[in-house]
Amino acid sequence: SLALVLVVGLIGWGGYSATKLVRLHHHLVAAEQAAACYDFDEAVRHLTICLQIQPQNASLHFQMARMARRGNHLKLAEEHLKMCQQLEGRNPENALEMLLLRAQGGDIVEMEKLLLQQVNLSSPDTNLILEALAQGYNLIYHLDGAMGCLNRLLERQPDNLIALLLRASLWTTAGNYTGALEDCRRAVEVQPNHCLARFRYADALLRTERPDEALRQFEYLHRQPGGEDPDVLLGLDRSHRQLG
Repeated sequence: SLALVLVVGLIGWGGYSATKLVRLHHHLVAAEQAAACYDFDEAVRHLTICLQIQPQNASLHFQMARMARRGNHLKLAEEHLKMCQQLEGRNPENALEMLLLRAQGGDIVEMEKLLLQQVNLSSPDTNLILEALAQGYNLIYHLDGAMGCLNRLLERQPDNLIALLLRASLWTTAGNYTGALEDCRRAVEVQPNHCLARFRYADALLRTERPDEALRQFEYLHRQPGGEDPDVLLGLDRSHRQLG
């Protein structure tokens, strides 16, 4: 009887472990899919569940740190990157991620030489480096540096949504609303379901006096979850006012 109980217990434990692994795999795949669509908040949500299943997994903490950083949740990224380094020690991969985190947070002076050296050596992480540097430069109002990184990044990766939206913002700051419109249009073509991209596109349409097209974009956003956001409602109002 005791042997039978042990066997049943082991089978049950095996089933429980297998269920956890299946759940882990499901959320890992979902996080990868969300990241591919530049929905880093959704990726973070799935990775949070993964870490509930395997809280001591250094690789999961690393992925969480990277997704949080790319989504501009820098404090969260730092917490998970430190945990990653505690679990597996410092290595070239997580050391580079720490440099990217600091650069993106605006600590450019010490970081840019090291990171640009990696870019000039054709590092496999060049796209991520340029992305982080551009955001860091923008944060400290070094707009020429940001534009230079974005142009290089978009030559290498024309569909990079972060680069398209940030360059559109720089064009707007410079008063080049046509340039901003083109980058926002491209961003929506790349990721049609990305609400921020569509909002920026709608705003650019208003700035270039295309209220009928802008209205369609704001109406689309209004139908989505979170469509009662004040910025969306204001966009609807601005569109109707321009249309008279």
